Amino acid sequence: MKIPLLDLTRQLPKIREKLFQDWSHVLETMKLLNGENLAAFQEEIAAYMGSRYALGVASGSDALLLGLVACGIGEGDEVILHANAFVAAVEAVKWTVAQPVLVDIHETDFRPATDQIQDSINERTKALLVVH
Repeated sequence: MKIPLLDLTRQLPKIREKLFQDWSHVLETMKLLNGENLAAFQEEIAAYMGSRYALGVASGSDALLLGLVACGIGEGDEVILHANAFVAAVEAVKWTVAQPVLVDIHETDFRPATDQIQDSINERTKALLVVH
């Protein structure tokens, strides 16, 4: 059986009309960057999270990278991740020149194996990055 890395085809019918309507508006107004949609998105996310601020970025990869950089992660550091994390999480760690350290997961619920996390912590460990 061949399982694709990413397949959003089942989601598209549910959001197609709204997605195409929104994209048409963006293309018609040519407000591709820093427009009203970004401002509205940031306000809605901040309110949802109970935060004063939110920053919309290009991708989840960018968000992970910015978070790691904001935490001062860099060369010589290690970041522990669960082995079933999406490849973007490992890439974000590598972009900081830190070393990703992968730990296994529990077979029953797919959570990171806490005993392996504890065994992986050393003086170079600077973060534990758990993504969904």
